[in-house]
Amino acid sequence: GVYSVSDDPGFPSEIVRGVPTLGAELRWPLVIKGRDGASLVLEPVAQLVWSPDTADAVPNEDSLLVEFDEANLFSLSRFPGSDANELGLRANIGVNWTRFDPSGWTLGLTAGRVIRAEDLGQFSAGSGLDGAQSDWLVAARFQNIQGFEVLNRTVFDDSLSFTKNELRLGYFRPRYDLAATYIWQ
Repeated sequence: GVYSVSDDPGFPSEIVRGVPTLGAELRWPLVIKGRDGASLVLEPVAQLVWSPDTADAVPNEDSLLVEFDEANLFSLSRFPGSDANELGLRANIGVNWTRFDPSGWTLGLTAGRVIRAEDLGQFSAGSGLDGAQSDWLVAARFQNIQGFEVLNRTVFDDSLSFTKNELRLGYFRPRYDLAATYIWQ
């Protein structure tokens, strides 16, 4: 990317930066059809991702708040914007399990973590991503055909000390949505 910086003496006025990223991913979805018509999907996932250990610094305006969740467990970078990139050699490992019931409800579970070759100090302790091994992420979701949804996501370390727990209840209809979230950090 090309960055034009003004009014910041800590950076040159123009920065040209590229962060190459290489990745390989193995997904092995296993599908079982139950006698009751339900489909069960078990999907182990392993990713190996490499980026250089360093990159040119740019002003960070869009990657300040890092969330570790099931949406970015298998991402090449867990930073939300492009001002910061996840660096170094790392493995993203985990499993997804989902039950699709013929009556219209779905139950899903995702669990995993990130293992790094070296801790480059990119993430804060409160993110659950700091260190050579991230905290564990476990997320469960229930949805039914009437529009009711329950989501719980938790992040904890090897000693079961919780970094974050989030509970979301939602009711989604064509003309309106209603949701409430409780977060413990």
